[in-house]
This record gives sequence, C-alpha cells and structure tokens, in this order.
Amino acid sequence: MQVITVDGSYMEGGGQILRTALALSAVTREGVRINSVRVRRQRPGLAPQHLAVVNALTELTHARVQGNRVGSITVEFEPQEIDPAHLTFDIGTAGSATLFLHAILPVLLWRRGSYLVSVRGGTNVPRSPSVEHFEHAFLSNLSRFGPEFSVQVERRGFYPAGGGQVNVCVTCNGVKPLLFCERGSSLGSFAISGATLDLKKRRVAERQLEQVRAKEKHVHYFEATSTGSFVFIGERFTYVSVGVDSLGAPGKRAEHVGLEAQSLFDSQSCVLDEFTSDQIVPYLALYGGVAAVADTPHVRANVYVCSLFSLKRIKTRDLGHGCLLLQTDQ
Repeated sequence: MQVITVDGSYMEGGGQILRTALALSAVTREGVRINSVRVRRQRPGLAPQHLAVVNALTELTHARVQGNRVGSITVEFEPQEIDPAHLTFDIGTAGSATLFLHAILPVLLWRRGSYLVSVRGGTNVPRSPSVEHFEHAFLSNLSRFGPEFSVQVERRGFYPAGGGQVNVCVTCNGVKPLLFCERGSSLGSFAISGATLDLKKRRVAERQLEQVRAKEKHVHYFEATSTGSFVFIGERFTYVSVGVDSLGAPGKRAEHVGLEAQSLFDSQSCVLDEFTSDQIVPYLALYGGVAAVADTPHVRANVYVCSLFSLKRIKTRDLGHGCLLLQTDQ
C-alpha cells in the first residue's frame, strides 16, 4: 500500500490536519503517516479527542494503526474496507462532537447509504463549531448537493465535563459538484440562545439576545453536567447558509456573549463563513466544484492535506478582503 507522509505542523499545525488526513486516507485507501502531530501545542501530540477520531476511523475501516495513544506525535494509518457497522461513539471528554463528526462524515458519504451516528462529547465548546453551526450552516450547505441530514441533540455538553449527545441521520446516494460562488438574496436571519437551567433565574439566554439583530430569536434552557451558554446567529440565503457562534464563560457577561456573536456575524466578508470554509475543502477535493471561502490557516492546511491524495486538484486564487476562491478541474 502506498503511504503518504503528512506534515502535521503545517500552517496552524492543529488537529484539523490529523482529522482531514485520516478521513481522506479512509476514502482513498491510501495509507498515511502523520508526523509532528500538534507539536506546537502546550501539550503536543494526540489529545483524548483526537485519539477518539483515530480509534473511530480505525474501527470503521479495519485499519492497521500505530501511534494510537495519548501524546503520540506520529500516527500511521492503513485502512482496509469501509465497514460502518458500529456508529455509536463516546469521545470520553468535552472534546468537540462536531469536529469528530467532521472526521467521519466524508467516509460515510463516500460509501453512500443511510446511517444513524450517535456521538457523546461536547456540543458547544471552545475552538470548534457548535452543533447549531454544524446543522444550520455546514449540513444545510452540503445538503444542497445531494445528501440528506437530520440532527437531534439528546443532551448538551459544555466544558469541562462534556457529556452531551448528538444523533445524526445521514442518507446519501451521491454528491454533486459543489458551487458556492455567491450568497444570493437573504431568506431570513435567526438566532438561537441557550443556557443551562441554573442560569435561568438570571435570564442569561434572554439577555444574550439583547444585542442581536436577527429577525427570529429563540430561547432554550436545558440540563447539562457543566454550566454553560451560547448564542448562534444564522442566515439563510438563496444559495448558501452562514452562521457564527459565541460561548458564555465565567466572568463573561451575557450581554457580551450576544454582542460578540453579532460582531462576528457583521464582520463576515466571504460567501461562506469561517467554520464552513475549512470544513468544505475535503468535499471539493472529493467531488469537485468552486467555493469562495475565508482565507484562514485552517483552509490553507486542508488544501495542503488534500493535495497529497489521489483526488481532484484544488487551485486557489486570492479574491482580496480575506477571501479565497477554491476551484477544481472539472
């Protein structure tokens, strides 16, 4: 089996390189050796949430794997046939359930069929897209080109305890080339503000919406092991859906959470939002297409990883204002 060497320290050098490399390895059945995994982080190597991804894809593909332990800075992965017989996973920490799903979703879509995936972990945690973004922005965009999805949040999971659970139904009979060149007309904006029940007396969810200008506003309170809150602002357009997240934190006023979300939302300048921009890159390599995305280290890192595999070549062009045009040969 051909083995591809991936530089895990490229650009931002984070876990995204690992997730993308493993997912594309599983799809193409090309073995990978990922070196320098997260070497620039305070705690280099695989963290528990990254190990969960390695173990899940190992199980899904009956792969031969080396370096699958916490702290490892080198992972070798040689996949066999995709066999999604077991699709219930537990990250075991407050690690992001959505980033975990981003790692295994390309494999399921490539194989085609219908699946129910259940993941335990963090649903709204720092440095990752929320489950709201995953559903209302990313999956909404991807579903325009063939796949069908439904998302159910069984329980919320915040840092540090995690304990959330997300169920995702996936049906795919093929994916058409992606096209994200313009947004089109606005079909309406909305905001979702959520908080744990212990914050209800202080009206945290309502206060978080005071600085938000979305046309529709929704408030939710729920039980969770760790205290937490969030705001998601989304907008549907003719051709795309976009969204941004903001999380509550100790000492951070509820009003500031909403103000932060609105500021992030107003600062968007590209067709796709920042989170969707990097997560859509592997699908361009797999299925082809064109996308105007935010120019971020995560996007550049994913383009780099995709270029190593036997997939469609992604060409980049600077559009200015912090945006890139990604295009494959048709």
